[in-house]
Amino acid sequence: MTMDKVWRGGAASRSWMAAAPVLRMTGPAGGARRTFPGMRRRAKDEAGVVPLRRSGRGCAPHAASGAVRPATMDLGKQMTVSAESVAMAEPLDVDAIVERFRTRAASIGVIGMGYVGLPLAHAMAVKGFSVLGFDVDDAKVAQLNDGRSYIRHIPSEAIAGLAAEGRLRATADFARLAEVDAAIICVPTPLTRHREPDISYDLETTHTIAIHLRRGQLVVLESTTYPGTTAGEMRPILERGGLRSGRDFFLAYSPEREDPGNASFGTAQIPKVVGGDGADALRIAQALYDQVVVRT
Repeated sequence: MTMDKVWRGGAASRSWMAAAPVLRMTGPAGGARRTFPGMRRRAKDEAGVVPLRRSGRGCAPHAASGAVRPATMDLGKQMTVSAESVAMAEPLDVDAIVERFRTRAASIGVIGMGYVGLPLAHAMAVKGFSVLGFDVDDAKVAQLNDGRSYIRHIPSEAIAGLAAEGRLRATADFARLAEVDAAIICVPTPLTRHREPDISYDLETTHTIAIHLRRGQLVVLESTTYPGTTAGEMRPILERGGLRSGRDFFLAYSPEREDPGNASFGTAQIPKVVGGDGADALRIAQALYDQVVVRT
């Protein structure tokens, strides 16, 4: 079942505006290859999320200075699962996974602690989830762990309380993605000068998730992008290690609906679109977001 067959909810939100690199990608559902010209502007990113760069050692976040951090593992050594071992594995209990999200016993990872990611992480922690925020900016990670906010409409008092209770923590160690039950991607999708989305941030983040992907995890894309990105671009990357979407892990899309600075409507007060790569993925993603926002 493709993503567009399981949509529920309202419309998507705004994209980031930035110059972009020359980017070649395969279109949705294996369509023709397209080239998006332009030049990337480095790290003028209000969200504190900077691009992830592929290196000889795999997919590694790099700081605004351009220094490349070593990847935790080679992509060539990505956690692979043989066809025999997958075939012998017990089928996942989807009802039990749904119940973990409904009871808020699941742990959530939010990748990109910026104007979308931090409010989402805050809202999920307030609702009772254990949330781990991922960011390549060590300063932002330190601020959050010290209970200090850098976004105006998220008060430091709220962050401090959640940090003290252990419900909201931050890290720059992407190996800890293996610890969470859901990994939510909240990185920028800037537009090229041709008004096409540059999804390189999303794809590099997907490569990083793939390194640590395990059975039973939910992966959600929140970045605004074109139809087919999740199933056509992300799914093949996540499945390279041998796990399969809908059988071993679950893939969903829920475009961000953040309205920065709006005191009347925060993350939890804005309905969400939720789509899934199959009926089970949709059930699990809705079980998560139904605990956080007013309606999906």
